[in-house]
Amino acid sequence: MSIFSIKRLDRVLATACLSVTASSHVLATLDPKDVLTQLSPAEIEAQLPNEHPSNYYLYAGRLMKAGDKAGALRWFYIGQLRYRIYIKAHPGEDSSLFGSLNQMGTALNRYGALHRDEWLGAIDAALAWDDTHINGPSPKEKFQSICDEQRAGLLKLKSYIVSNIDQLAAAASGREPMPTDWPTLIPITTAKDLEGVFGRWTVGSVTSVFFAVPPAGVNFFMEDELELKAISPSRLLVIVRGRKGELARTEREVTFADGAAIFPLPDSIGKNPRGGGSKGTVSLRRNTAKDLVMERDEIIQEPSGAGAPNSLEPHRFWQRAPLKKL
Repeated sequence: MSIFSIKRLDRVLATACLSVTASSHVLATLDPKDVLTQLSPAEIEAQLPNEHPSNYYLYAGRLMKAGDKAGALRWFYIGQLRYRIYIKAHPGEDSSLFGSLNQMGTALNRYGALHRDEWLGAIDAALAWDDTHINGPSPKEKFQSICDEQRAGLLKLKSYIVSNIDQLAAAASGREPMPTDWPTLIPITTAKDLEGVFGRWTVGSVTSVFFAVPPAGVNFFMEDELELKAISPSRLLVIVRGRKGELARTEREVTFADGAAIFPLPDSIGKNPRGGGSKGTVSLRRNTAKDLVMERDEIIQEPSGAGAPNSLEPHRFWQRAPLKKL
């Protein structure tokens, strides 16, 4: 799950809003720059009831950029509700912009899934706001049935969230469980339990566990096999081979916990002035097929754009390498 780029949102809206302001249905007087930077929140909110629904997304994007995810979530749902009404009320209008704007919901819905009360509250607030404010481009008195239909759709979404919040929160956390069709894991407690020659990893990520800095001229994304050999109960010899032979070798101390070999990842959060970084752990296990299984569990720093705090997103992924020989 990736966060929608605010800079990209600004570019999309700055160009797309030019094409909608000429519509006969639009009462808009706001310029995109007014919503993004120049007007205060109170000034923007006072004018939004008469604005094209794209401006609600602009405002939600501004709040998200400023770090107000709860406020952004509320205005995102108001904008989505009013845009759905607008599309139904004016079927001849180009609705392609709607799909692009909804991409910002990826980050906001993830936030909502991890903050259940704020998520449900945002939907309630969106419905309450819509009920007490005029809809200039799509007047309620003219399009009442459409308004009722779309409001019912938002209530249906709320019901779905309530019924599936545990699954939604698990997906939003980024920490997915091991695939259900993989063989069962078996506990390991010593370096001897990790021994073997294993086939290619899908993207070679495990190699960074053993080599913080790759040897000069070595591309670990091209390794063909990984050999692990116990030197002692808590120390491994690691050999990486490519198609033309050995690429590198090293020795590593191993810590065991919860039936896995635990390797801490370097903490790079906050150390890159342009944003980005991660910290976490890698757990190595075996399964009943004797594959080597890696669970990489991280907190990843996602740059959020100039002037906004960088967000920290949990992430977990799994890989397995088949046993070639013991």
